[in-house]
Amino acid sequence: MSIDEFYAPEQDDAAAGAALVKKLQPTGFPSPAANYASVSINLNEYLNIRASSCFLARVKGGGMLKDIHPDDLLVIDRSLPLQNQCLVLATLNDEFVVRRYCETAGKKTLETEGEGKVAIELVAGTEYSIWGVVSWVVHRCLPEAKRTGKSGAQASRSKASGQVK
Repeated sequence: MSIDEFYAPEQDDAAAGAALVKKLQPTGFPSPAANYASVSINLNEYLNIRASSCFLARVKGGGMLKDIHPDDLLVIDRSLPLQNQCLVLATLNDEFVVRRYCETAGKKTLETEGEGKVAIELVAGTEYSIWGVVSWVVHRCLPEAKRTGKSGAQASRSKASGQVK
């Protein structure tokens, strides 16, 4: 698994905000004032990507880490401390890679997961650099999700109306 693209987060709060449309009420009668509430979530704040130490990266390839898929977007924070079992963006032999950082019995390794698990021990002579800690993984859940520049709803409407671009 490697990195395909890097992005700098936009600092425009308006572009990252999304208004809360409806808050679920488990039981009872909804409040008449509920329509006037102005609660919103700001994705820049929620994902903490406003910090100057954060950047975004798109994943290319896959299969090396169970929670990360091709085209996922990673939020990487260079200010977070390195911890055992955290996901990191590293350079390994001059290539950007995403791996799990592990410390066991005094050994430090960068590891993949799954059947073909590989653990690269970080010893003197190994060319590596830890660029940052992966704090969030953002991926689509729809099976036809492809990067077209359109949201899922826009793509569905285009297909339904026969418009293909």
